[in-house]
Amino acid sequence: MVNENARIALYNGLPEAKIDELMAGLVPMTAAAAITPIEFSAGELMIPKTYVMTLPDGGLPLPAQERFVAGTLDMKVVKLETDHSSFLVMPKRVADIIVQAAEESEGLGR
Repeated sequence: MVNENARIALYNGLPEAKIDELMAGLVPMTAAAAITPIEFSAGELMIPKTYVMTLPDGGLPLPAQERFVAGTLDMKVVKLETDHSSFLVMPKRVADIIVQAAEESEGLGR
């Protein structure tokens, strides 16, 4: 069973019925995800990078997000007033951000 804290951490801002539906599909995260060393960082990627900063995020607090961004040169930041699962709360806005990022990087790396 998934910890009930996931309701707030992942899905705050959604209707209760939708949260119930999403919670039913969650499975516990493997410990390996937390202890496996990372082999590269976003700063090493030679492509344009966009970070969607979710300001009232219950799963990844704003100070942690700010550290991610500060540690990566040339990171474009788009701030949203939504929680961790912004793609569920504001799907059109998140899709627009992805399309814009793709358009801005078009032709790079060819």
